[in-house]
Amino acid sequence: MWGERAHHRHGHHHDHVPSGGSKDRQPKFIADNYSSVDEVIAALREAGLESSNLILGIDFTKSNEWSGRHSFGRKSLHAISGTPNPYEQAISIIGRTLSPFDDDNLIPCFGFGDGKYSLHCF
Repeated sequence: MWGERAHHRHGHHHDHVPSGGSKDRQPKFIADNYSSVDEVIAALREAGLESSNLILGIDFTKSNEWSGRHSFGRKSLHAISGTPNPYEQAISIIGRTLSPFDDDNLIPCFGFGDGKYSLHCF
């Protein structure tokens, strides 16, 4: 689940291993039956996550227009209004959930694509 980026608070890095475990340990499945962000944070800690280096990527390609036509009231997924758009909602939830595990309190964010092209670069 968090594999490559997970590490101990002491700065030791384990490749592809949840923090606190050995290379033979399998990541735990975390069920989606929580009613608050605090419950999710507690489950992540119980599963062994001690810290993470969160990086966000935002898709600015033209695909946000046609996706929004089908899923966001015929508006772009980036539309700004009184209601948070899908990107604002996702960033808020991810930030509230994972920021307690981010030691430096810096969350880099990168955008890719533009409104003219629908090509993706991954």
